[in-house]
Amino acid sequence: MDDDRYTRITLRIPRELHGKLQEASDTTSKSMNAEIVARLERSFEDPVKQSEVDELLERLSDRDDLTQKIAARDRLLTITAVYLSLVVDRVVKSNDPQADRMMELIGRYADCVVQSDFNEAFRVAVEMVRAGTELGVLNAQGQVNPEYEHLKPSLPTRSQSHRRKKSNDSDS
Repeated sequence: MDDDRYTRITLRIPRELHGKLQEASDTTSKSMNAEIVARLERSFEDPVKQSEVDELLERLSDRDDLTQKIAARDRLLTITAVYLSLVVDRVVKSNDPQADRMMELIGRYADCVVQSDFNEAFRVAVEMVRAGTELGVLNAQGQVNPEYEHLKPSLPTRSQSHRRKKSNDSDS
């Protein structure tokens, strides 16, 4: 085997490693030399293609963006809850039991959000919807009655929000 493609070397390796290589070559039905060469060649291969790395980085970036958005929403929700608590603390009790009940619920809701007890906050929100229905602000489906439409915040629709994001992205 004096082929110019090969170079003969003498190699000293620990006995334990020799035993593992012998087992592996027996398992794969290769010669010891073929097993060592195959393992060495694999060690020089690029185990991950650059496109796979780029895709993974993109997914991580998307996840980071989502994490940042969630954190920002959590901060905003907490700030809103703190302000609601301050308002409830400063509103003088009225002679209207329904309005007082609504203020109590708003205070409880704010406390739950500040304490990150979202299960209880949800239960309180359900109570708030019931109270809103009793007050006539909401109809039986939980929708705002027409005479109270002016109280609803004007929030952008999903398509408006999407267009605004695309516009911001193209500005960058």
